[in-house]
Amino acid sequence: MTHLQCLLDMSGQVWQTHTDTLLAPEQFDALPGPTVVITDYQAAPFGVEALPAHHQNLAPLLEKRLRDAGDIDSLARVIIHTRERQRDLAQVCYTAVPVAVAMRYRRWAKQQSDHVLLFPLLEALLTLAQRQGLESGLLAFVHDDSVDVLMLQDGQAMQASRQRLYMRGADDYIRIAAYITSLLDRYADAGRQRGCLLVERRTDESQPLIDALTVRGIPVTEPVLPATQLFEGLRLKRADIDGVSRLHYLFQQALPWMAVGMVALCLSSAFGALYWRHEAGALEAELYQAQTQSVGSTITEMGSALRSADELVLSQRERADFVRLAERVRQTPDPASLIRHLREAVPASIELVEAGIVSDDTGVLIIVAGRSASVAAPFAAEEQFVMALKRLGYEVVRREITSGLGNSLFRLALTWSAP
Repeated sequence: MTHLQCLLDMSGQVWQTHTDTLLAPEQFDALPGPTVVITDYQAAPFGVEALPAHHQNLAPLLEKRLRDAGDIDSLARVIIHTRERQRDLAQVCYTAVPVAVAMRYRRWAKQQSDHVLLFPLLEALLTLAQRQGLESGLLAFVHDDSVDVLMLQDGQAMQASRQRLYMRGADDYIRIAAYITSLLDRYADAGRQRGCLLVERRTDESQPLIDALTVRGIPVTEPVLPATQLFEGLRLKRADIDGVSRLHYLFQQALPWMAVGMVALCLSSAFGALYWRHEAGALEAELYQAQTQSVGSTITEMGSALRSADELVLSQRERADFVRLAERVRQTPDPASLIRHLREAVPASIELVEAGIVSDDTGVLIIVAGRSASVAAPFAAEEQFVMALKRLGYEVVRREITSGLGNSLFRLALTWSAP
């Protein structure tokens, strides 16, 4: 991410890491291009907690525990960086950002002229430890008046905390060295040399801590890393931004590659057009030569082809007529079957007075007319008749019912398909 502007926001102070320049708030908007900000959210608390693993959403549960313990005194937005399940417990690495602070950062990011990617400090420390291959060991970030400590065991975060340098004297560094020693004694693997990986914001800022660790026999991994290393390897999907901003940033990053692709496509189209124009000219010349050499034979062949086409059209027309006739026959039941079907379907309360088949080019219709002995329930009897016809393969396309003297008249238009 070296092509981006990189800012380190620690305890309310913002540093431009590659120049080690302290920025005033009015200078933020003057930064050109996208900006990556690693922030501690105004010294928001972070750490590692063990929670019941059966909870699907651990953030509200963790927020309540932190509030009950007095670690936070207001509503907080809990960012979960890692979650490792151990039987009935889940080891959670988190940052608890007060809601008011989180909203202020979101508003500030949206007001900038270009993209702003926010990364919690603990997320950056975890990413750096992973990049450095620190599976089991301790990472300490020394900056200004604090030392941020992250303890890992088998790639899993076991402890994370901020140790304050109150007077920045020797006693402060001795106290923090003792704390680091206790973590290494508790979590370091047996038989493995204990060590500490240090990151510093300013050059030689970590030297007093190195001296205090050396007195306790804790070696420091060389070299001490600069704070710029925190910005290497950050993953966009872990940024603390909304989904719309993330997609917008991805699209903007893809624009140069899309432009290269469009240029390549245009060039290939131009070369293709030149090539096919040359090929078309060659073919046109060959065709003209062939026409001048054998125009007589070509005319004869064309006449033969036209006669063959006429014969084919006539044959296809006859076949189409045959297919239409066959389709009409298929949709037309023979009269004997029709009478048998009507006798099977008609209920005792209905008397059939007409049955006929109408067939033409538009289709085949079967006309059935009848009357019921009573007008009391003509619809039920006619519906029973229709349902029986449907089971025999008939489909009603039109129904008419009229009332006469003492009875009910109906007429049905049916289609039939062979079962």
